[in-house]
Amino acid sequence: MSALPADTQPCLVATTRRGPTGDSLEESLYGTVRALLDGAGLGLDDIDHIAIASSDGLDGRAISSMVTGPAVGVYRHDTINSSSSGEHALILACLRIMAGRSRTVLTVNWGHPSEAPVDAVQRLELEPFFHRGLGGNHTVFHGLQASAYLGRTGLDPGVADEVLRKNGVAAQGGDEVVAWPLRARHLPPQVDGSVAVLVASAAWAASRGLPAVHVTGIGWNTSSFWERGAALGRLESLAAAAAQAYGRAGLPDPAAVDFVETTDLTPFHELMAYEALGLCGDGEAVDLLRSGATAPDGATPVNRSGGLHAGVPPFAHGLDRVAVAAEALLAGQGRRALVHAASGLAAQNNSVFVLRSE
Repeated sequence: MSALPADTQPCLVATTRRGPTGDSLEESLYGTVRALLDGAGLGLDDIDHIAIASSDGLDGRAISSMVTGPAVGVYRHDTINSSSSGEHALILACLRIMAGRSRTVLTVNWGHPSEAPVDAVQRLELEPFFHRGLGGNHTVFHGLQASAYLGRTGLDPGVADEVLRKNGVAAQGGDEVVAWPLRARHLPPQVDGSVAVLVASAAWAASRGLPAVHVTGIGWNTSSFWERGAALGRLESLAAAAAQAYGRAGLPDPAAVDFVETTDLTPFHELMAYEALGLCGDGEAVDLLRSGATAPDGATPVNRSGGLHAGVPPFAHGLDRVAVAAEALLAGQGRRALVHAASGLAAQNNSVFVLRSE
């Protein structure tokens, strides 16, 4: 991907991220897309294709894309909806550019947990006959993952607070245990919001005089639906996705990037990501953390934005991480970045993006 012709090289040329606005979901989405287009000096006529990611459950609307689509401009536009995650919508957008099917793809993703019973929606992800009745949700499965990780590494649960302090974000919850070893403060806040990213070919961006962040490597992988045992304490599908992305980007050493943005579903997931991304060896994440290398002023900063604890809407975690990294690169805060996105009950779906500014 790092040597594609300009007319099929996917780039990120504009982003918009908005938190709670007090508006309805439809009005909020319209405002996000309008802000992106106005900021880039573009109109809907400049968009070839629209890729959205919507969740019927979290949106509280059956066939949500039919209701939310008009707010993002799908009328008379070729459109595709990814119901799995925003990062998958972004991958579809990049693939359209690479295939020469589009020059510009507007990618939009959102989460509105204020309009839906989040725990009930998450339980629907469980297999209905044997597992749904157990009452598990993302918090429960993340706790199982964290417990498996601690069992594998022998670490003390207090290491989670070291990660939070490193990321420089104020804890949103208290000390109560929600799913051992997770405490309320270890979970990111549930906030409404939306993200829009304009993906374009390098040739199109140059013709419009727009600064561009090149997507030089993409990888994605999904592990078993029902993770168990030792696999819970490792992000094996992330390691596979990272290997794909590094190979396509020609990146021999992931620590050579200027910064990393990872989907830290909990502080323990950030530590697991260090290992799966190849930033350190197996079981060495805490040593990397305590060395200061992943601090905002370290050799390879990880989540200097604050990560998900800074306030990111659920179901939009992945696209938000990419947008954060792209904004930093466009602002001159480095030349190359690594982004990790995760979704699924126990982070089984993992995607990796390697980005490079011009």
